[in-house]
Amino acid sequence: MNRVLDSLRRFQAAQVAAARRASDALGIPETSLHALRELVHAEAPVTMKDLAVAIGVSPAVATGVIDRLEVKGWVQRRIDPADRRAFRVVLTLEEESDVLRVGHELDAPLRRVANAISADEARMVRTLAASMQAQLDGFQPDELLHR
Repeated sequence: MNRVLDSLRRFQAAQVAAARRASDALGIPETSLHALRELVHAEAPVTMKDLAVAIGVSPAVATGVIDRLEVKGWVQRRIDPADRRAFRVVLTLEEESDVLRVGHELDAPLRRVANAISADEARMVRTLAASMQAQLDGFQPDELLHR
């Protein structure tokens, strides 16, 4: 079992390092890169609230992230037609932009590996990932500190 956890830790460290190299190359913080990646993969404009949840930050931090990306001209806020008090965020990048190319290339090695495994292996990976996510989602460090 330790070999599985060691492998996952090495994968996570490699993923973090690759994201750091990408954000450094683009001249943006990693949180901004994470927001851009969420927007690239979104099928529709994303609410600020949903973006904050997706990147694991408070709405105030998400607002700052989008402020900086908006200044660069990479995203735009649009009034949500369903709730005129809210905004949705959309990418404003051209398909051939360096920013999108870096984002796509960051995911390319993972896509190659995912496309190369069998359906049974993919099912096992999804099951393992879902189980680990559920365990981490339930992690409450405050409960440990207040015992």
